[in-house]
Formats: sequence, structure tokens, C-alpha cells
Amino acid sequence: MLGVALKTVRKLTQARRISCVRLSRRCVRYDPAALAEWIEQRTVKAITRK
Repeated sequence: MLGVALKTVRKLTQARRISCVRLSRRCVRYDPAALAEWIEQRTVKAITRK
């Protein structure tokens, strides 16, 4: 969904930049709606030239 490496997702989770539900030390789940919102917040709009 994010199009990044698993290592990157783990780093973002550890830095608490993306939200997750930690079921145990090794079992982590992500809410797709929360990830979509995270992506939308960080989307940079393109500048169009006339």
C-alpha cells in the first residue's frame, strides 16, 4: 500500500510517525484508513504552468 520497503515501515513505526496497533512485541497491525490519511497529509500537490 505504501510502496516502501518493510524496513522503512518499521522505522516509521518505531519513530511513531505512523499509527499502529501492537498486539504483542512482534505482532503489529496497521489500519488502512489511518495509512491512507497519513499518505494524504504528506502528499505534495504539483505546480502546473500556464
